[in-house]
Amino acid sequence: MPVKIEDDEIECIGGKEPDGKPAAIGRWTFQTKKVRDELLPYLEGNVLNAFAGETKLSEYKRGFVEVRNDLNPERDADYHVDAAELDTIFEPGEFDTVVLDPPFDQTQSDEHYDGLHARDMGAVRKAAVPLVKQGGTIVEFGWSLWDTSDYFDGWEREEKLLFRRGIPDRQPVLMTVCRQTQTTLSGPAPDSGDSSERQS
Repeated sequence: MPVKIEDDEIECIGGKEPDGKPAAIGRWTFQTKKVRDELLPYLEGNVLNAFAGETKLSEYKRGFVEVRNDLNPERDADYHVDAAELDTIFEPGEFDTVVLDPPFDQTQSDEHYDGLHARDMGAVRKAAVPLVKQGGTIVEFGWSLWDTSDYFDGWEREEKLLFRRGIPDRQPVLMTVCRQTQTTLSGPAPDSGDSSERQS
């Protein structure tokens, strides 16, 4: 199904952050206030931050439990495993929200994340889906227009935002929110996601 992004779904990143630094989506996505502010309303109950990076979301909002995973063992996180294996650690339906903000491609991974990279987003989505409670959400960041609702039954796209990065030749970043509308035992489509897609 074609995805149409309306004007009110486009956010332009520019100006300055509260600390006076120029606003830009850099290595740590959620250090950009405009992006973080769009994410925070979806953080309720138990939240799995599957590619945690340096930004601790729980420092910006109270009332939810952030479980942090990062493949890099030097990061401050609760777990250090490939996100494609998270379904071997957690119980089905354990989280209200799963946040996916991986290195968007292997080049970014090599340049900014010491080459650490989830194996592929299809496997990550497949691992994340059963971890979400009925009515819960997966919030995904990346360059791809494809999301969980395209590959799995029982999921609906609730919101899609495009963040223009302020520099004409910079690829925009997409934020997609998908909500589980019904529990299903059916698996993903044959190709459940592209293998090239970044870390907060």
